Amino acid sequence: MHNSVVLVGISVDPAEISESMMYFRYLIVNFRDDEALGKATWSLSLQTDCNGLIGLIVECFFARRVWILSKNILLVLLIVILAFVHFGLGVVFTVEELVLGSPVGARIID
Repeated sequence: MHNSVVLVGISVDPAEISESMMYFRYLIVNFRDDEALGKATWSLSLQTDCNGLIGLIVECFFARRVWILSKNILLVLLIVILAFVHFGLGVVFTVEELVLGSPVGARIID
C-alpha cells in the first residue's frame, strides 16, 4: 500500500517541474508583457489538477486514520465525499481555464 503511494507521489513530481516552467515563462520570457499574463499555459492548468490529486490522497489518508481511531462511518464518509468534491472542482477549474484560455477568465482591457 505504501509503495503505491510513493509511486503516485513520484509521478506527481513532474507537475512541480512544469510549475517552474510556468514561472519562467511569466517572469522571465514575458517580462512586462501584459497580454502574456492574461493567457493560460498548460503548466498553469496542470498545476490545479495535481494539487487536487495530492489533496485527494492526503484527505483519504486522513479519512483512513479517522476510521482507525473512531470507527465513525458518517464522519469518514463526509471526509471522503468532500475529498472527491475537492478533486472534482480542481478538474472543473482546469477545464474551464483551458476553455477560456485565461487563468482568471477575464478579457484584457485596452
